[in-house]
Amino acid sequence: MRAVFLEIVNMSITAGGLILAVILIRFVFRKMPKWMVCALWGVTVIRLICPFSIESAMSLVPASKPVDTTMYIGRPYIQSGVDLVDNTVNAYLGSHYYEGVTVPAKESAANPINILAVIWLTGMLLMAAYAVVSYIRLKRSVRASISVSQNVLECDDISFPFILGMIRPMIYLPSSMDESAREFVMTHERAHIKRLDHWWKPVGFLVLAIHWFNPLCWISYILLCRDIELATDEKVIKEMTRDDIAGYSQTLLNMGHTRRLITACPVAFGEVGVKERVKSILNYRKPAFWVLVVSVLACIVISVCFLTNPKDKADEPDVAEPEKIYTKDDVINDYICEQIGFGGMFTLTVSEDGTFYYYEGLLSSYFGTGKWQYENNKLTLLDEGTGKIRKAVFRYEDGDLLYCQQESDEYPFTYVELTDGIGFIPKDEADEAFYEELDRQQKEQAEELARRVREVKSGTIEKVIVKEFVGENVEGFVFVDATKIVKNKQMPIKIWIENTGGRILWESELRIPENEWTSFYLYEEDSINYVIQYNPKENEEQIAYTFKMFTLNEKGEESVKCEFSANSEEERKIFNSNVESYLHNARLLVNILRDTICIEDGNSPIWRDLK
Repeated sequence: MRAVFLEIVNMSITAGGLILAVILIRFVFRKMPKWMVCALWGVTVIRLICPFSIESAMSLVPASKPVDTTMYIGRPYIQSGVDLVDNTVNAYLGSHYYEGVTVPAKESAANPINILAVIWLTGMLLMAAYAVVSYIRLKRSVRASISVSQNVLECDDISFPFILGMIRPMIYLPSSMDESAREFVMTHERAHIKRLDHWWKPVGFLVLAIHWFNPLCWISYILLCRDIELATDEKVIKEMTRDDIAGYSQTLLNMGHTRRLITACPVAFGEVGVKERVKSILNYRKPAFWVLVVSVLACIVISVCFLTNPKDKADEPDVAEPEKIYTKDDVINDYICEQIGFGGMFTLTVSEDGTFYYYEGLLSSYFGTGKWQYENNKLTLLDEGTGKIRKAVFRYEDGDLLYCQQESDEYPFTYVELTDGIGFIPKDEADEAFYEELDRQQKEQAEELARRVREVKSGTIEKVIVKEFVGENVEGFVFVDATKIVKNKQMPIKIWIENTGGRILWESELRIPENEWTSFYLYEEDSINYVIQYNPKENEEQIAYTFKMFTLNEKGEESVKCEFSANSEEERKIFNSNVESYLHNARLLVNILRDTICIEDGNSPIWRDLK
């Protein structure tokens, strides 16, 4: 019961602001349709009886639980959301009350909260008893009623008309009622039934019984009863002539009577605020469109601001410290990726001249380069080597570059796919443990590659790959024959070009290399096919590249379109800018690297492990 009482107290306090807002709206927007005012009282009922609510940034409720339901384990305190109130009250409670010392323990019946809970329950039961007794007494007074029409009865023992009953509401009329007033009264009471006022008033009294300790709830119930009558009057007189309105007002004055201020039932014709009702009836005008719009907006705002709870501060993100701003000079460095590249380390150099270059690993045939941009701690690499710009974005933080996957292009690199947050650290900060981790990743990568490419245990390739070839004034076919490659034997791979008559125009043989690899590609430009021969070679400290692209004429003579070699870092930059677009737009014919061979059948590369 104690927990229930504290929950009721919380609901009553949080609804206080809503009650005051409805009273203010009721006073300011006098032209608001009265049924909208009743709807706002319905919103108030929801706030008073619903133990939970959604959270909203627009909530004007200071705190969802002003009184902590678990607070009485030690010193009591409140959290109203108003600092002045909280500090004053909690300072007093903290110095005067301590459970088990200055006040009895919570298990004790003498605990103040337990006493208050008992008082609350007693008051609620007394309110309920009052409602039940009033209903029984009224029910007894109409026992001698006679039916005059459907759900309408007359009785000699009553002096005013009213509705009684919730499931089957009945209209009771005094037998002495003048015939001229009877029609107005019955129209009014039937409007009550259509509006379900015989439900709203008892529900309102039930809520009042639960929150009887809150003075605002008593005020709101009194106003609810008045607004129910005003809304019903509005509904009735909308379809009346001026003469009927005058007669209706006169009947209301004649039937006005003095009754107890607070009743659960019945819904009576002249029960409350007769003078106010007559004045409202005589001054009634159909509300203008703008009045309706403003009224609806006011109801929506009131509902959103007071039906919702404020967001829990614990759920709000902590206010981060201002981000440190780094300059362009900070990002100029040589970096190593913490994720292994394609057969080796993925390195990146950001140069002072506004350019960059990266190398994705030993197995990569691509040497990325381009220009970089830096703004708001974000480094953007614009790789132009393939003929179209590819963008990779990194966040610079404490000397490291952290990859931003969402802001980068889908595939900004050629062979390596980075995940969000992967870092590049400066080379001079990479320690032994860093390189050991890269070695471990490289071994795992090699094992995975071997697992994927080992498609046959015999180590032989049984297909001869054939592709069409169009040279200068000649047509024919490119053949790749790897049928003689067997495990542990240096048998050559043969690649040659024949014309359509079967004459060999060009041929070459490839063997398994030890410290280099050889690749042949087929490239097309302006309807002419070119053979690309690409040979990276690993020296002790660096990698050298040779590149040759040529086509053939009808005599088998080579017509070289371009030829490059690169040994130094500067030469590799020039090499990249000249040849990478060719490689990326060419189709692989055959590639041999150490003990692995790859040939392309259609659009699918076939790998074989030759160990």
